[in-house]
Amino acid sequence: MVSTRFADRVRTHMGFVGRIVAKTNLSPNAITIIGLGLNVVVAAVISTGNLLLGGALLLVAGGFDVVDGAVARATNQVSRFGSFFD
Repeated sequence: MVSTRFADRVRTHMGFVGRIVAKTNLSPNAITIIGLGLNVVVAAVISTGNLLLGGALLLVAGGFDVVDGAVARATNQVSRFGSFFD
């Protein structure tokens, strides 16, 4: 029950963010690819031993994973492939 309420609140806020990001005309799949690329950079930074920078970049890269679904919902581009790709 608590997790459902929390998820609904997060989804509401992310819907707002998704509508804003949707104005950039980036597709949800493009946002997923950008996030993947950032995660590769994060892995490289962490492998050099720079954990503080890697952690900060990981938070940014993780944001792309949340935003792509919000953009898909905001632009009515939700698909089974998109869910799998994400």
